[in-house]
Amino acid sequence: ILNEIKSKVKIPIGIKLGPLFTNLGNLAIKLADSGCNSLVLFNRFQTVHVDENTAEKPALEEGKWLSTPGEIGLIKKWMSKLYGKVNADLSATSGVRSGEDVLSLVLSGASVVQVASVLYLQDIDAVKRIITELEIQMKNQKIESIKDVIGKESQSKRSPKEKYDRLLYYKAISVLNEMKG
Repeated sequence: ILNEIKSKVKIPIGIKLGPLFTNLGNLAIKLADSGCNSLVLFNRFQTVHVDENTAEKPALEEGKWLSTPGEIGLIKKWMSKLYGKVNADLSATSGVRSGEDVLSLVLSGASVVQVASVLYLQDIDAVKRIITELEIQMKNQKIESIKDVIGKESQSKRSPKEKYDRLLYYKAISVLNEMKG
């Protein structure tokens, strides 16, 4: 399908992937090698049943219709794994709520970060707030350009001794221990 689309259009092609593929890394590499210009991680599958026989509109809720901040962890993990291994831009989507979220995804390997749910939950002013927070984060960390830090904390930038998945596990445990007090 990708080859057929590429033969008919001259614009860059992006493919939005879900997290439930058996071998996501291999699929991503094959798509990029076949000419996909961008991979978007991750598509959300809607879990809400809409009864067309009722007049009630379902409420927009995080976790049903809208993404949740908790979805970022899986996206960061795969951004970090794919960065430097696929010949395509990586775009992050789902769960982005803050400038800190944007920076963490960029450090993991995203060259683009998308927002949607936060706009439904708040309004267009959320974009201004996220940009302001990102600028503050960059200033505090002495980052001149966002391009300078794309993938800086990805697996491809780590020594082979550092086991990325294990490192994430230790970070999660330390956060839980802090919460317990």
